[in-house]
Amino acid sequence: AEVRLLLYRCASSCGRMQDAVVGLRGLLADAAPPLLDEAVALAERLLEQEGYLGLAPAAARARRRLGQVERAAALFERHLEREPEDLEARRELAQLLEGAGKHEK
Repeated sequence: AEVRLLLYRCASSCGRMQDAVVGLRGLLADAAPPLLDEAVALAERLLEQEGYLGLAPAAARARRRLGQVERAAALFERHLEREPEDLEARRELAQLLEGAGKHEK
């Protein structure tokens, strides 16, 4: 998994963004916490600096797995601003907020 992350970092810095984005989605789904934190940081960098907003749901799920509820919620909300009809993301956000004792906006 560490080698995969290194390859995705290289792909993103070499202009092969699509390869990095596709690979990161899978890594975000199955990486263990120490590596997961690094992977989600790279995903958020691509999301913020390169505009790959499609990474937001995968990054949100990773933040949720890391116990970072506020950051996960912010990523789901950002995704839903762009894709308001994504019922799966809306459901995941509602469950996340309900579990944290908050209500969806």
